[in-house]
This record gives sequence, structure tokens and C-alpha cells, in this order.
Amino acid sequence: MPLHRHSRIVVGIPVYNEERFVVDCIRSMQAQTERDFLCVISDNASTDATEEACRRAIDGDARFVYVRQPHNIGSSPNVNFLRSATESPYFAWIGSHDRVKPDFLRLHLDFLDAHPECPVSYTYWEWIDADGRVVGLEPIKGLGELWGGRWSRYLWSIESGEVCGLQGVMRREVLPEQLMRNCPGCDHVLLSTLVFKGRFNVLPQRLYQARRFVEAARPADYMERITGKKGHRRDLTELVRAFEEEFELLPAPASEKDRWRRLAHWIIRDKFAPDSRRWHRKFAISSTIRKLRALRRWKWPFAR
Repeated sequence: MPLHRHSRIVVGIPVYNEERFVVDCIRSMQAQTERDFLCVISDNASTDATEEACRRAIDGDARFVYVRQPHNIGSSPNVNFLRSATESPYFAWIGSHDRVKPDFLRLHLDFLDAHPECPVSYTYWEWIDADGRVVGLEPIKGLGELWGGRWSRYLWSIESGEVCGLQGVMRREVLPEQLMRNCPGCDHVLLSTLVFKGRFNVLPQRLYQARRFVEAARPADYMERITGKKGHRRDLTELVRAFEEEFELLPAPASEKDRWRRLAHWIIRDKFAPDSRRWHRKFAISSTIRKLRALRRWKWPFAR
């Protein structure tokens, strides 16, 4: 049963040991030109001063709710908690070390309200450093340009590697029950599931600012942040398994899945299996693969 409800949009901020940056994230939400929202902060049992920083920043602002997990459950389960513990027509989440520009919510919501067929509206990122200075732009990779049917969008999303769409605004009705999996690359799995359900919108403005810093500066290593467990090995076979399991859950008839399963599994394993990467280097066909990937902008007629 959802604990927190809003009539339009809930924005989740999963946080763990981010006392240095979380206030900047919260202030960017408080500066939104769209005033009608609820922001739920889920603290993953931080061991630094994150809780104090959050409580001070949201004091007196009824649009914000602070929740503290009893122990570190990992970043993926923390995002899943934000999805299951809230209820609203639209949902978004923001990295606790990132920030958004003032028109972030308003422009995305205006578009989605006017285009009910669109599941996700997002924007490409600006990269900022620890001091908040813009240090680069996320390259445009063309995911929002995919015009083909749902199967061609799905297959090319696996190839694209683009994850900007996950920091956009989503229709809650298209979200899977398990939003994020406990595996490396879990954001790619979710992205492919969502793009299967409809073509994404990309706004021309860069409204999301992602913090870029070296891995050593993070509060925990990559897999510990995802799972909440130390010593969890980064194993891409878990990602391959997650993709293949999510394929079976796609909202399509069994006959369609039977037609596309072999090609989908080949692309997944070609992209992520270590032995397949070695095979590419051995036979020097990477240039051919790049040319095939460039075809993602074509209007593919064969997939609905």
C-alpha cells in the first residue's frame, strides 16, 4: 500500500552518504517553476550527516518528505521502494548528487499532458563537477530519434547504451513492478523495457545536471551502492540474465516473442557477454557493427 500520494507527480530522491551534495539537489527541486509536486527522500541508512542535512533543507516545506531506511538495502531496492511507496500519475527520480534546472518538471509535464501516447519525456545531461561548474555535455546518441515499431526500438535501445531517459518524467502506468534490478547495468534493462512501450520524447533544453567525479570519490564501490552488500562481484552474466528475464515480461503476445527471442538474445549477448567482446576484437568487425548501429535512425518498416 503506497504511503505517499500526490494528484500529479511524485519525485523520488534516493540518497546514501551524500551530505556534501544532497542540499544542492533539494534546493534545485525547491526552485521548480512547477509548484504542484511531492518529493520523497529515501535515505539508505547513511552513516554521515546526510540525515541532518536533509531535515534542515526541507524544514517547513510540506512538499518534501524524509524517510530513513533501517539499514542499507542498496540503491536499486531504494529506488524500488520509492516506486512502491508512492502513488501518482507521473513519477521521476533524481540522483542525490545531481540537480535539475527550474523548468525541469513544468516542461516535461506540459509535454506529457499534451501527448498521452508518450511514456517518458527526458532531456540530455549537462555534466557538472563537485563545485557545480558545467564541465561537459552528454553526447546525443539518437535514442529519442527511433521511429520504428516497438521491437526495433527495443533492440536498438540495447545497443545505444543511453540512460538519460531514466532521469526524465515517466508515466507511472508504464513502470514495471520491479523498477530496478540488483545487477550492473540495471538502468539499461529498465530503459529497454520502457522504450518498448512507447517512443520517448526528448526536449531540446538540457534540464538535468549530472555530477561527474572519479569513482574513488564515491561513498561506496559500484556494486555495493547497487546491492548494499560489500564484496559483491561485478558480473555481466547477471545483466544478461536480467535482460532475458525482462524480455519474457514484455507486454506482447507469445507468438511475437517467439519471433524475436533469438535475435534479442543474440544482441544482448553480443553487447554484454565477455567472450563476445573478445570475438569482435579477434575478427576486427567493430567497424561493421558501428555501421549497423547507425541504421537506428531509419524508419524500420518490419516491426510494429
